[in-house]
Amino acid sequence: MQMAIRSKNKVRIGRAIKAALKGEGDEGGLTADDLAKRMEKWSNSPFTGSAKREDEFIATLDRPGLELYQKALQGRQETLLQFYQALIEAETRKK
Repeated sequence: MQMAIRSKNKVRIGRAIKAALKGEGDEGGLTADDLAKRMEKWSNSPFTGSAKREDEFIATLDRPGLELYQKALQGRQETLLQFYQALIEAETRKK
């Protein structure tokens, strides 16, 4: 799923979502709600693995580093939005 999302290819994302909802692949048999919760958790998780280490890491960044960090956060939010759009499309087609 994550590789499909990182590809930013809507068709590939849609296929990965369909497979997960149908019970295929590594994440098979999940509900749309399960997928959404997992993606939300991923989008808000610290890059370093823990909130404490994330705070320590951020404290070491200079202005260009902070700007790059903000771009990475923004990229995660954009990926989450693409996922939600593809999930809505997949769920709409199902009905």
